Amino acid sequence: MAINKVLAKDDRPVPFDRIAFFGDGLTDIPTMRLVTDQGGSAVAVYNPESPKSMAAARELRDDGRAHMAGPTDYTENSPLDCLAQALLAEMAARAHARNLVQWPDDPA
Repeated sequence: MAINKVLAKDDRPVPFDRIAFFGDGLTDIPTMRLVTDQGGSAVAVYNPESPKSMAAARELRDDGRAHMAGPTDYTENSPLDCLAQALLAEMAARAHARNLVQWPDDPA
């Protein structure tokens, strides 16, 4: 496969609806917008001890760039870790469900 070759949505190695992007600020906005516009998940992470960080997360939500958020605690079983696990489980379930679809054959 050639790098940067245009591919149909269904032919992409990783469809956007199987992408979860975690970001915390202005430099993440273009990626968050691309991911959310194409059906993926963008998560705003924030420092709960920083009013500026929390305001940035709210702005990402208000502008439609992120639809989920969590505090910047990346330890196992933290709320952000549980959110990441839930997103992955949802993506896996959707992919599995697509593999189970069986349409009847068209009449001859």
